[in-house]
Amino acid sequence: MFDAHRHFTDDKIPYDALFATACQSEWIKLTSLPEISWGAAGGLADKRLPPLEDLSGFLQQYPNVQVGEIGLDKRYGDLEVQATFVRAVLDLAYEWERSVTLHVVQSDGLIISCLKSSGKRLPRVLWHGFASSLEIAKEAAKIGCILSIGPNLFKTKHMHILQQLSTLPFALETDYEDKEKTAYPEFLQHHYERVSNASGIGMDDLIRNNYEIRAILTNNQTSR
Repeated sequence: MFDAHRHFTDDKIPYDALFATACQSEWIKLTSLPEISWGAAGGLADKRLPPLEDLSGFLQQYPNVQVGEIGLDKRYGDLEVQATFVRAVLDLAYEWERSVTLHVVQSDGLIISCLKSSGKRLPRVLWHGFASSLEIAKEAAKIGCILSIGPNLFKTKHMHILQQLSTLPFALETDYEDKEKTAYPEFLQHHYERVSNASGIGMDDLIRNNYEIRAILTNNQTSR
């Protein structure tokens, strides 16, 4: 089962997942990922945003690395500064033909505006941990976003729209971190089963869908 978004842990088993980084100091971890694991180099404004030339150079050096997580978070200061960075990185990802994983907190309208501003130069985009309204979901999907469904959706007021979300382009993610008390394989299995029960989509179909999303996010690559 492919996991569209998780974080690094001490476990070195080669999981079939996209490992996202949130600051430049974490990028080095992406260079030694085991087989079938994928990585994404990103940065958020809770720490210093990485220089564009550093990100560009890293992507050039490591052609299997995607972009993410980047995004907008109202808790992290000036949203316009963050948006300027997001627009520039979206363009950079388009140039290097990489997918982008987006982190969005309390800034749905602005992130939609950023995506629209890319026009035809919009790269492949995964909206990590989508937990907004059905209206935002439809607008994002119309632009070309893949909506990533994580465990946190079940804690929000939007959980009831899961059946409708699953009719749009979507992926499943765990957003797994070291702090989780459940071992990763069980955590992943439980999330798939929970989404299956809530959406009415069979496990086999969910697994097949996520592998199709993996091909999109990794530029149609299924292995190293």
